[in-house]
Amino acid sequence: MAKVRPTAPPGTRTRSTFNITLKTTPKTLAELNTLPPLPFRNPYLIPWEDPPDAPGRPYRTNAADIHSHVLPNLDDGAICMEESLELLRLDREEGVRTVFATPHYGKENGFAPTTADTFNVFNRLQAAARKTYPEIELFFGTEWYCSENIVERIRSKEAWPMMPSDWYMVEFMEWRGNTEPAEAILRRLKKMKDNHIKTILAHAERYTALQEDWNLAKRICDMGILLQVNAFDLQMNTNEDTRSLAQWMAKEHLISFLGSDMHGIRPGRRFPKMRKGIRWLYENVEEDYANDVVRRNAEKYLGIPKLKEEIGASDEAKEK
Repeated sequence: MAKVRPTAPPGTRTRSTFNITLKTTPKTLAELNTLPPLPFRNPYLIPWEDPPDAPGRPYRTNAADIHSHVLPNLDDGAICMEESLELLRLDREEGVRTVFATPHYGKENGFAPTTADTFNVFNRLQAAARKTYPEIELFFGTEWYCSENIVERIRSKEAWPMMPSDWYMVEFMEWRGNTEPAEAILRRLKKMKDNHIKTILAHAERYTALQEDWNLAKRICDMGILLQVNAFDLQMNTNEDTRSLAQWMAKEHLISFLGSDMHGIRPGRRFPKMRKGIRWLYENVEEDYANDVVRRNAEKYLGIPKLKEEIGASDEAKEK
């Protein structure tokens, strides 16, 4: 029998509890380290005591990270340019060459920055990243809350795709580990399909509805929806429901993209954790499919350029 879990009260703004009110915005990494931890422990956030992986050659060095909250002061992610650049540096050490900056969007979950502010911040970070880490490609995208009127928002140009493509990445509400019911998820995704909107479902492994019915993931894929999974959840997540679903979807070839879903380097925030999930993928599925998930699907669907030199695993990395 499926486990019965409470649902979120109507109108709940789940992400507002993640925010910390600051008197001043930190300007340096040293100032970031003085911030207080989050008011509660979220099971999907990496404990701040857990540092990034030790330096060393990652298992792959050509990965595309299509899900990150690296744009400062737009959502619950990075809060200053210095933190954003540090996140990009850490992501690079995890084997990432291409990053999509995907801030949360949706009045229902508390995030609605203006278009001008959004692209001003992106352009500033992109310019700084090109100067500091020229080997990293930074692209713009969004993580939209998939509300009942998401199609209308897209038609009115209120929502933006994963540029330069015409694919839209969406998420559903989460509330203390619980998510919206399967019926609501299927209904809204079907509405997007019926309106010929190309859709990516963000961190598909985290939704309670899918964890309780794994075949729901197949039904979503059969609709033409592409699934993104957080690389951390493939191997490092201690939540068995989340990790098991992520691994099953990989073995069933249901995953199209990986992301770090990185939110910051401050206490309680999610570091970029890609390399161990990427390694798990190559060790547990066919190499050709792993190549698709790690890089090639982002080239195929999202329009990122192919690397001049395809860099794979070194013999040294494979042995570790």
